[in-house]
Amino acid sequence: MLKTYSDISIIGQISNSETIADVFHVNHVRFIFYNKNSLISGIFNYIKCVRSIAKNYKQINMDIIFVGALYPSLPILFISKKIRTFIWLRSFFEYEINELSIKKIRPLAMLLEKNCLYRAYKIIANGEDTKILYEQKYKKLKDIVVIPNAIDTKVVKSNQLTLRNDVVKIAYIGRFYKNKGIEEFLDSIKIINKEKTDKRFVFLFVGFGEYEDKVKSLEKTYSNVKLIGRVNNTQIFDFLSTIDCTVNLTFSRKDTGGSGVSNSLLESIFANNLPIAWKNFCYEQILNDNNAVLITEGNSSELSQAYDAIYENRNIYLNKINKLIALKDNYCFSKHIEKLLEVL
Repeated sequence: MLKTYSDISIIGQISNSETIADVFHVNHVRFIFYNKNSLISGIFNYIKCVRSIAKNYKQINMDIIFVGALYPSLPILFISKKIRTFIWLRSFFEYEINELSIKKIRPLAMLLEKNCLYRAYKIIANGEDTKILYEQKYKKLKDIVVIPNAIDTKVVKSNQLTLRNDVVKIAYIGRFYKNKGIEEFLDSIKIINKEKTDKRFVFLFVGFGEYEDKVKSLEKTYSNVKLIGRVNNTQIFDFLSTIDCTVNLTFSRKDTGGSGVSNSLLESIFANNLPIAWKNFCYEQILNDNNAVLITEGNSSELSQAYDAIYENRNIYLNKINKLIALKDNYCFSKHIEKLLEVL
């Protein structure tokens, strides 16, 4: 981007910042980080960030990119319309706001988002599902550009293209929430284990959430169930290099979705894991029956049958992993940046 712009400023909120505003420079890039160690300090410093942008960025010979949905985009309401502003949508904000317990702020939040989006010069979405949801919500939005999530290939550690001969390791990675398919995954494990532990498989849980007690209970019942807990992002490829398959079970119901191309799915693909996923639009942006194991959404029995099929027909499923390799070039950082520069 420095080939296109003489100066770049990056403003954001981070945790564990030593001061309220840490400013440092790298070449022609200025970083400004605001502390959000608590809810109150996060709100206070976010307001400070919005005021800073609105006050200081008055030149018309600049572009501003807001990454996220409503929260990072509010300054667009306070700056000149002559400034080209880009909003990069990473999720569908209405679903997020519906989860809040304070219902009274929802109408205001949606009104602010609408005005921000209509003021933007260009809108970018991180997946076709995000794009479609926003175009359906706001009919006046046109020409939303899709730039899917991407993986930094410098940190990737890939498996050899093998499914283990002794035990097939299958991992659930993410938050332990109902809309992420955790119930169906737990049920599928009970089905495959029947009356005793099926030693052909190990089921690993990486993450946290409201179903953690149920995962712990299943771990006590079956010796092939392991709760790993949280894994740092910097260590995720170390973990993925030790397993064979991942389950990707986020539902496509009306109150979920809109998260774009799944980042955890991309990590799994780059690690040469075999993806097992619901057959829905979220995952079919990348996957099909030729390169993955697609399951009827919500069908725990079909999910457990897939484990058997993978174990008994390894060569067929190794061919699926091989077909995913060709997709990697489309979801690496270099392609990601190339598409962004085309938009700018």
